[in-house]
Amino acid sequence: EVANILHKLGNLYIRNGKDDEAISCFTEEGKIREETGSNPKKIAAIFIRIGTIHISSERFNIAFVNYEEAINLLISVLDKDQSTLSKSSTVLENKLKQVEQVLSMQESFQQYEYGPIEDSLVENIEQILHRKSNFEPHQRSE
Repeated sequence: EVANILHKLGNLYIRNGKDDEAISCFTEEGKIREETGSNPKKIAAIFIRIGTIHISSERFNIAFVNYEEAINLLISVLDKDQSTLSKSSTVLENKLKQVEQVLSMQESFQQYEYGPIEDSLVENIEQILHRKSNFEPHQRSE
């Protein structure tokens, strides 16, 4: 299957430090999987993978967009599989916290004020984390 070949090729590109080529492969894989009606969890995993590559290349705004897309896909399957959403959203929460930490460190080390893009990114991260907490399974009282 073409999507699987693109996934493997993307992984090879990552190992060889060719992030942009890897992103192209994963993006094309995602399009194919969407067109063929693949499981939304697989497509969400692709967005997470692409977001992670963007973080390693310090393209935080693009990473955020990919993580948000993954969250939206996972929310769409909420009724079908609550446990998967919970596990996946925890992974995404950790990734989004990493973005927030990097932006915070960037402010500390570079001594400049955030522009509108960075401010918006931090606000969006907070909104996603809040939205994610609204979809977590309720804990049983002891």
